[in-house]
Amino acid sequence: QTDHSIPGAGSYIVEYDGRSVIYTGDFKRHGFHSEWVNDFISHARNSNPIAIITEGTRVPSIDSYRGGTYHDDEHSENDVKSRSKSEIQDHPGLILVRFPSRNLDRILLYYSLAKKFDRRFAISPKIFHYIDSFRMDLDDKEENTIKQHYNDYDLPNYSDKNLVVYLPRKSWGKFESADYKGYQNDIFNIDNYVTYKDVKKEPDKYLLYLDDFMLSELIDLNQKPGTTLFLNSTTDPFSEEMKIKEEKLDAWLERFKISKSETI
Repeated sequence: QTDHSIPGAGSYIVEYDGRSVIYTGDFKRHGFHSEWVNDFISHARNSNPIAIITEGTRVPSIDSYRGGTYHDDEHSENDVKSRSKSEIQDHPGLILVRFPSRNLDRILLYYSLAKKFDRRFAISPKIFHYIDSFRMDLDDKEENTIKQHYNDYDLPNYSDKNLVVYLPRKSWGKFESADYKGYQNDIFNIDNYVTYKDVKKEPDKYLLYLDDFMLSELIDLNQKPGTTLFLNSTTDPFSEEMKIKEEKLDAWLERFKISKSETI
């Protein structure tokens, strides 16, 4: 096991005849579980490797490695937590947040900050389903495995008043279960969801997840200009497609006069 944005990431050491080949997979050493990565590095170093197979997104240049500057622009998850905390505690109105929807560390981070500042963390149905999938997977596991998982990832309880599911409008917009299919329909079983009407009534009580597919929700939310903050907690765009999507997002935010934070 190693640490990456998605739980379950792994690195491998293939041993044969006293030597080894190492496959790192994707990993990050600046997350909340850096000890997992350090443990893997220790085992890899002692395995007498002849080759290492890795992806090269963050491989530094020789000069920056020798000069010790290759970590200068890197922010840890604790940095993300600190900067997000500062933004949230200083803003009195509605706060929107965007992060990779399968990044469980970020989900739990913003959930904890919502609790700290007595806001309701309103997640998307997709994130609700993601968390629920982990819960269901643990149903048939041994008690020690369950305890270890909750020690690594303290999944929220659906009865917690600081966690709600934000339900977007469908069909006729009446929020009836018949309009929702699959995992979205399951939300009606927990009866812990909110709609744009709830957020609009008490915007200062919410930290609302909003991704690129939910931008039309801004029409229904329709906050007073200059009162809403958009926390940008995702990777800066680096491809042409990503840049186009970011321009689209910026246009929506500008239309509703929503402030956008620097990338956190």
